[in-house]
Formats: sequence, structure tokens, C-alpha cells
Amino acid sequence: MQRLKKNPLGFLIYGVIFLVSIWICWILVYGKSGIVSRRNLQQRISALQEEVVQLEREIDLADLELKNLKDNTYIEGYARELGYKKKGEVIYKFMKRKN
Repeated sequence: MQRLKKNPLGFLIYGVIFLVSIWICWILVYGKSGIVSRRNLQQRISALQEEVVQLEREIDLADLELKNLKDNTYIEGYARELGYKKKGEVIYKFMKRKN
């Protein structure tokens, strides 16, 4: 059997290849468009989508309130809740007795 000679150039080449492969793996996981970055961006997208849904609900409620404010019967009912009355109306308030 022949004995293999140690080749310093071969060690250097394998060392460089090893370091480059580690560097590539590091970039794939932690780089600008790596796995961790993509996961963080996906979480941010989900949070923003939930915020959009919530804002759409608030818009719907605001539209409903605006529609009600344009309706005179709603305004009259709200004014009556505040204690206002029309001319000629009498408001009766029933109070509970304290024992």
C-alpha cells in the first residue's frame, strides 16, 4: 500500500471550500432574504392583515353612524335620549324610590 502524502495545498482548498459553504449556509439562514428574515416578514404581514380587517370594521361602523346621522328619526331619537323635546310634547320621567 502506498502511503498518501499530505498536500498542504489540498488542505487549503478543502478549508476554503468548507468556510465558503459555512458562509453560504449562514447567509441562507440569517441573511437579508434568509429564512429568519422571511419568517419575520411573514409575521409582520399577518399582523398588518389583521390590522386591515380591524380598520375595515371601523370604517363600516363609521359608515353606519354617518348613515344614521343623515336620518332625521335617528337624530330625533338621540335628542330625546338627551332630554330634548319638540314643541307641545311633555316628557315624563319615572324615578325609582330608595327604600
